[in-house]
Amino acid sequence: MRVVISVVELSVDLYKANCPALPGCVVLARSRQEAAERMSQAVSGYLASFDVAVPGQIELQVVEPAGVRVGPGGPSRLEREAVPG
Repeated sequence: MRVVISVVELSVDLYKANCPALPGCVVLARSRQEAAERMSQAVSGYLASFDVAVPGQIELQVVEPAGVRVGPGGPSRLEREAVPG
């Protein structure tokens, strides 16, 4: 089963991952890798709570939303990298 998730860097060593197709399915983690691992568990739990058969392997497709601004600290890293020199 392939699931699309987005991962946003909130601050140094803090990432938020969510699955747009599953409202409220959100995790926080200290790294992108940890966010993906936690999201895999969260998706399994989310689907199980609706009595949906969960396949043994969940494949995550990570996308990073462009233009995400988080917090009062100005442009996000993604925005800074998108702006030419």
